[in-house]
Amino acid sequence: MRLTRGPVTTSFGHFNASDDKPNNLKFHTLEDQGVPPATASLVGSGMTLLRSFAKGNRPVIFLVYTIFRFLWKKTIHFVRALFNNFSERQDIFYSDDEMLAKTMCIAGAGQEEAVGQFRLGERRGETPLRVKRTDNKMFHEDLIYDEIRESLNALASVIAEKPDAKFENPFLSNLSGDLNAKSIVLSHPLGGCRMAESVADGVADEFGRVFDKTKGTKRAYKGLYIADASIIPTALGINPSLTISALSLRIVDNLIDNDLALLLPAPPHP
Repeated sequence: MRLTRGPVTTSFGHFNASDDKPNNLKFHTLEDQGVPPATASLVGSGMTLLRSFAKGNRPVIFLVYTIFRFLWKKTIHFVRALFNNFSERQDIFYSDDEMLAKTMCIAGAGQEEAVGQFRLGERRGETPLRVKRTDNKMFHEDLIYDEIRESLNALASVIAEKPDAKFENPFLSNLSGDLNAKSIVLSHPLGGCRMAESVADGVADEFGRVFDKTKGTKRAYKGLYIADASIIPTALGINPSLTISALSLRIVDNLIDNDLALLLPAPPHP
C-alpha cells in the first residue's frame, strides 16, 4: 500500500447503528485515505508530534519538544554516519512511502443530529461565518462519533500489531483542548439554506425555489433558485457528490418543464 500514490480511496465500509441506540437512522461509513504529496512532510517528525499530542503532551512544551527532537535527530544521524558503511542507505533518505509503511489513514463520515445553525460573525476576532449547535453541545459530542469510534476500534484490533491499538484523532487531543480548539474535520458541509415544505422550516422547496415570506408560507420568488449542497437538510453519512448532482439535475428538469418562461427574455414588441 502506498499512501502518497494512486487513488485516494480504494476500500469502503458501510456500518449501521444498532436499533437500541437513539435514532436508529444513524449510520456511518469508513474509507481508507491517502496522504497528498504536498503534505507528505508530516510523515517524519510531524507524525511523531501528532501522536505525542494525542497522548497528552501540553502546549507549554510544544516548542521545546519540536526543537529538541529536530536537533536530537540530526545529532544521531551525524554520529551514525561516521560508523555506517558508505554503501548503506541511511534513514534520512527514506521516502515518504517507507515512513508510512505501518500507517493507515481512515476517514469516517456519518449522519449527525443536524442541529447546527449558521450566523454571520459579529464580534471582533470572529470569522465571517460561524456555526453552533442549537442544543449548546460541541459538535464532537454528537452521538454519531461514538458509533464511528466503535467501528474504528474494531478495525484497529484486526489490522494493528497490538490488540488494544486505537486510531488517533489529533484534532481531539489534550493539546487541542488546552488551546480551546477541539474540532471535527469537515470536508462536505451541507445545509444553510435547507429544503423544507414551507418557509417556517426552511429556505427553499423540493425544486430549489426560494420561499417568499411576504406572500405566504409556500409561495416562492419568481426565477430565484438554489441548486447546490446548501439545500440538503441533513448529513447523508456518505460522500454527497452524486446526491448533489442528482438534486441539481432534478431542479433544472423542473425549471425547464414548468418555469423556463420566467427566465427567458420577453419577446420584443411588434
